[in-house]
Amino acid sequence: MTSTLLFSPNGRIGRRDFWIGFAFVMVASMLAGALPIVGPVLGLVLIWPQVVIHIKRLHDFGWSGWLLLLPFAVSLVCTLLMIASGGQALAGAQPAEFVKLIAAPQMRKPLVYLEVAFAVEVAFLCWVGFTKGDAEANKFGAAPAQASRN
Repeated sequence: MTSTLLFSPNGRIGRRDFWIGFAFVMVASMLAGALPIVGPVLGLVLIWPQVVIHIKRLHDFGWSGWLLLLPFAVSLVCTLLMIASGGQALAGAQPAEFVKLIAAPQMRKPLVYLEVAFAVEVAFLCWVGFTKGDAEANKFGAAPAQASRN
């Protein structure tokens, strides 16, 4: 895995490299989450590599990286609606507390917003991760297999 895979939004990557990069960043995020003081900072730093691999996948099938803002915007709106409808306790709940909260009847409406945000994020991830890229060069560069041969 080269550093350009995770740090430069230019170019294209195939599905395999996307999933390898995605897994690497997710594992690094989980490990960072276990560190008490530097973990939150590392978690923020790891947002960039995640954004980069998504942008490169979008480029692989001819879409602009700006499309990545769509699921982010939906999640932001859903989170605000969740909080506005009485779900502020869900936003910062620890896992054990979260399980108790989701059973409460007053959390049904806020949970719908959380579920919509989650569904949009998963659908976008699957679309980006499983869509076949353009076989030929496009405006974002050569196809990943062609680029590795050059």
